[in-house]
Amino acid sequence: MGIDYKAIDTTYELNEIGDERLVASFDGHSITADELLTFALNKNGALYVLYAAQMAVVMDRHFADVYCVGQTTCQFDLSKNSSTKLTDHATTLAQLKKSFEASYYIYYYTFEEYIYLAYGAKSEQEMIGKYYVKSTLQPYVIYDEITKNNWTLLADYLYDLISDYYDNYFSLKVEYLKIYVDRDENGAADNYDDFLNALVDTTAHETLLAGFETAIRTYLETSTNTYTSLISAYNKAKRDDATWGLYKQYGFHLMTENLNELTYLTTVNKFQDSLIEGFANAYDEYRLEANVAKASHYYSQLVQAKEGMFLLLVKPGTNFEKPSAKFEMTYDNDNKPLYTVGIENENAKPTLEQLKIYAEYRFYEIVYGTGSTVGQTYGITVPVIPTSVTTAIEAYFTDLHDSMYVVGFLNIIIADDLITGNFVNSISAYCNLSDAEIKAALLAIRGIYFDQVFSGYDTLD
Repeated sequence: MGIDYKAIDTTYELNEIGDERLVASFDGHSITADELLTFALNKNGALYVLYAAQMAVVMDRHFADVYCVGQTTCQFDLSKNSSTKLTDHATTLAQLKKSFEASYYIYYYTFEEYIYLAYGAKSEQEMIGKYYVKSTLQPYVIYDEITKNNWTLLADYLYDLISDYYDNYFSLKVEYLKIYVDRDENGAADNYDDFLNALVDTTAHETLLAGFETAIRTYLETSTNTYTSLISAYNKAKRDDATWGLYKQYGFHLMTENLNELTYLTTVNKFQDSLIEGFANAYDEYRLEANVAKASHYYSQLVQAKEGMFLLLVKPGTNFEKPSAKFEMTYDNDNKPLYTVGIENENAKPTLEQLKIYAEYRFYEIVYGTGSTVGQTYGITVPVIPTSVTTAIEAYFTDLHDSMYVVGFLNIIIADDLITGNFVNSISAYCNLSDAEIKAALLAIRGIYFDQVFSGYDTLD
């Protein structure tokens, strides 16, 4: 606690000897360990229960699969377990300690302080158990959840997200020209919807805007002209200018911005829906046979958004070609499939079966590494996926899939488990929360972690 507090108050001098019962003293008051424990449990007991259960859950489910291979009796006591994997952890810890002793950190921290600050482990024993062992077993528990109940999570939730990513896919470099009004002359664009709603004659406005758009597109037909040169010419024009004067009198303003590389996932929740739809439509239009060979393309429609009307200039993004998961199985001379059965697909959109195969492949990759001999070494059958299908799945699924291999997703799983049991308060002096109150809090915590894991990827209303 002293180390944690020093991170907040750098002037604090840590008393490393400590006290048998007092945690802190200030302004004539003191806090005992019992008082702090009581306060913490009553304030957020459910969260502490969830954290405390992490190690037990991962060990209960998969410890024997990893740390008792080839053993007649599985030894759960880490100090007595002689598995190769635990020996590897000890070697890794020794290497970490050696690197620490060769670093500048040695002048500021003890090794115990260092591993606590970096890994949350309060001793070398905890580093082995609560960090290396838990980190090793965590992917197994998460993969169980992904595949549970015949892949319910993937089929009922994740696949809808992937379908949305596929349907709205784009990879573009975007520069826009914004046409806006500033009737209150505060230097910022007025709300365009409010402006339109206040108009008496919308037809006249639409006619004027259409004329302005035509003049702008005509100007940009000259290859040397750009949004920047257009804005310069427009700003310099007088109110009686033959080309721009009428629009200046009306109060139209122009500005430009280069948004650089954009994809559907990088724009969701960061841009207005109408603009995202405009990017996707511009991408589809750009990929038409008549346009795809061009170095750049002006989208044929103005896009209406909160700040005005946007004319989009788009260029190919890094992954401009929309990845396709379409694949017809190929065979060897003995008519045996060269790839995992189920990976074939008649359409460009990834199938549920393809995603299942990829999830299995990615699990093996996370747990065992990417070496070409992992199947033989660990006695597993690693799925074989064609490169084109892997590329497509990586575009629509990998980021979403890998977002689940974090402790936040583990906490969702543990919360679900804990809610099915009964909490018995054996020492009520420390905590007055009831079984129902703890479960209600666990549900709320679960929701928070679910949002934390998926909010950046959930594009559906």
